[in-house]
Amino acid sequence: MRYLSLFLIAFGALVATGLASADQDVQRPTVTFDRAIHFTAGDGADMQLAPGTYGVELAAQERLRLLPGDNQPPVEIQATSLVHDESLPAPVSMAVIEEGQEDEVHLVLLLPGGQGLDALGSFSGTRSRAVVLALNTVQLNTAVLAFAQIKTTPQKSPYLTV
Repeated sequence: MRYLSLFLIAFGALVATGLASADQDVQRPTVTFDRAIHFTAGDGADMQLAPGTYGVELAAQERLRLLPGDNQPPVEIQATSLVHDESLPAPVSMAVIEEGQEDEVHLVLLLPGGQGLDALGSFSGTRSRAVVLALNTVQLNTAVLAFAQIKTTPQKSPYLTV
């Protein structure tokens, strides 16, 4: 099994710091990037996001909608569908870096019911020509377990190696 290096800057839905959705009783998951990051926009173009905190939600099949603060318009990015076996009461978002792939970030949105999306971004804007693969089940389970540890034992650094 390949080990993961987790870049869990932010996590919504299970903490009260998320942005409230239209339904005030439900928390929207959020993710924070500490530096600019590139994703593939819904139209296939490169899109650079500024550092900051973004609400994360499902936009459409294989699309994530990121909601920046400061009354800026939402942006949609391409994502790959995935399945998971986590029991979740609400959507969960996290940014995950695989060990040895420090330029690439998987922005993952896990939904209750076993579905999710994985959008691959990069800090440099460089894209691989290889087929983009979502994190596998073992990697997702490891990421969720690692986050649970961070939640109960806060870390000084947003980086976690598992």
